[in-house]
Amino acid sequence: MDDNPLIKAWQEASAALEEAEQDFTEEGRLRRIYITDKLADFSYRLHDVLKAQGRESEANQAHRKGNEFWGKVVRLQADGPPPPQPSAKSTDGLSVREAAHRLAAQRLSKLST
Repeated sequence: MDDNPLIKAWQEASAALEEAEQDFTEEGRLRRIYITDKLADFSYRLHDVLKAQGRESEANQAHRKGNEFWGKVVRLQADGPPPPQPSAKSTDGLSVREAAHRLAAQRLSKLST
């Protein structure tokens, strides 16, 4: 077994995701979204590191994996109930839907670079 902390963290997150995939409650769906989103972020950051090292093939592989995870996040979000809409008197800033759209737009812009 490798003692690399990054590999260990990846394995722990993967195990937590496998466990969450057996939980068919709304809480399980939310856990899957959270863990999958973090794995997507990790993959995209790994892409950046590998690309900076000139390891293009491995960087592309990491980016594809990030895209797979991000696609799963989008599907999981679509499977859930619609987010609550803020009241007309709300001054909290962005609605959940607006924040999700902005996050998706940011991720898509990263994909095109």
